[in-house]
Amino acid sequence: IRIECLANIKDVKNIYLINFNISNILNTSLNEMQDTIMFEHITFNQVKRHENRKLNEITQFLKENDLDIDASVDVFITITRNEKLIACGGLAKNVIKCVAISDEVRGEGLALKLATELVNLAYENNTTHLFIYTKFQNEDLFHQCGFHTIASVPNVMVLMENSCCYLTRYIKSLKNLRQPGKKIGSIVMNANPFTLGHRYLIEQAAKQCDWLHLFVVKEDTSRFPYKVRLKLIEEALKVSTT
Repeated sequence: IRIECLANIKDVKNIYLINFNISNILNTSLNEMQDTIMFEHITFNQVKRHENRKLNEITQFLKENDLDIDASVDVFITITRNEKLIACGGLAKNVIKCVAISDEVRGEGLALKLATELVNLAYENNTTHLFIYTKFQNEDLFHQCGFHTIASVPNVMVLMENSCCYLTRYIKSLKNLRQPGKKIGSIVMNANPFTLGHRYLIEQAAKQCDWLHLFVVKEDTSRFPYKVRLKLIEEALKVSTT
């Protein structure tokens, strides 16, 4: 059995950022503007998770656009016109999600401004390797921001990344771990925490395979940190990781 980590990616060589000129204010972040910028009756705001009233408004707006608010989002950027919410997008660590734009303002270029502010906000937070999980109809919009499609469900959702070659390189790197055998199995596991049930699953799968790859989700959004989960798996299976 070989244990590997999933999503252990730190490639920052291919970053695509688009900077918008907002009126006469250049090279000024949202934070430096007290989280608000005005542009032709349009207001950009940052909304944190603790701002309940604004968060309720975002929740309702997302619902009107057939989306649910995601609890993992740390901060939202909203666009309002005359105090009416017309667009929003959220940032959950290095993932852009909860992107919604009112039909009445489509075609005005606001969508691209929203996408740009989300990318720049992530960059300000020293987050350069980004993913986007959004509606299929927003795919072209984020292509303009330098994102590339990883996978999509036509007319439903799309997953994108701001690198044109990382995934290809990562897949090539996995070839170095190829093992001989007719039946090669794999399990993607969070193991939060690792239990006897997890161990039984692994043992049964290993019996049916010539080689079994176990991918442990590295993202720390679980109750138990990645290092703890990985250590529990190693101790239970008495194997070393690669």
